[in-house]
Amino acid sequence: MMKKTILLSLAISLLFIICCAAYFVRLLNEEFANTVEALIYLVPPLIAVIAGIYAVSKYQITNITGKTLALFTIGFLSWFIAEVLWAILKNILLIDAFPSCADIFYLAAYFFIFAGLITYLKISYIAWNVKKVIIAVILFLFLGNIVGYYGVYEAYDTTASFLENFFSIVYGVADLFLVFILVIALIMATEYHTGKIFLTWLFILFGFIFMISADILFAVYYEEYEEWLAPYRYMDFLWMASYLCFGYALFRLGFVVQYFKEKTLPTLSPRGKKKPRPRGK
Repeated sequence: MMKKTILLSLAISLLFIICCAAYFVRLLNEEFANTVEALIYLVPPLIAVIAGIYAVSKYQITNITGKTLALFTIGFLSWFIAEVLWAILKNILLIDAFPSCADIFYLAAYFFIFAGLITYLKISYIAWNVKKVIIAVILFLFLGNIVGYYGVYEAYDTTASFLENFFSIVYGVADLFLVFILVIALIMATEYHTGKIFLTWLFILFGFIFMISADILFAVYYEEYEEWLAPYRYMDFLWMASYLCFGYALFRLGFVVQYFKEKTLPTLSPRGKKKPRPRGK
């Protein structure tokens, strides 16, 4: 499993470097750049979808963890469809992609991922105590205030249309759900720090950090991003890093299941311990 993890790390890192490098094609040929950037940007969310399908195939959908992974994968697929629609509208049809049908799929992803997390919490092994609750509440209030201010309050524009304001504010509210997921992912990562799935939850945490950071920057610098000005257009790197983190997390989770397949499915306990089997007489 160690060899697979190392190869996966190298592949994801190389893919991220290639994706970022593609954005500098504009310096050589600006006409060709839009097509390259649009296509290369679709690779990371596709990787997340493939990784989700791989993890689900290892766990099977008959148990809670498998259902959780399936909901996560549907969420990633929804994001991928949204990215494809955005690319078609903006780069092929040359029309404004916001608001559009792509936003329906963007927002649907939040629902499926949140539903997946709630499903997983039913079997989670979080040893809640006063300290963890206080830390979780403080983090949520701190990040929630930032997201709420820039994503909801500042999102309203008196010069924009009703639909533009509606979707902008809904995205801000959806990001508040992402903040909740981020806080839970942080608790999970700390809870499982000695288990086999520590890296899975750590990279899921990184994925949501990158995602929320990109969403906040997009809300603040929307006009500059739409005009494709540097360095604002490079916030795409954060979204791509987010998708690749999700992909790494679920691919590695699949490796863990494969590692244990001759024995038993991992219980996802924080200590990586399995219940001893009773001896036959």
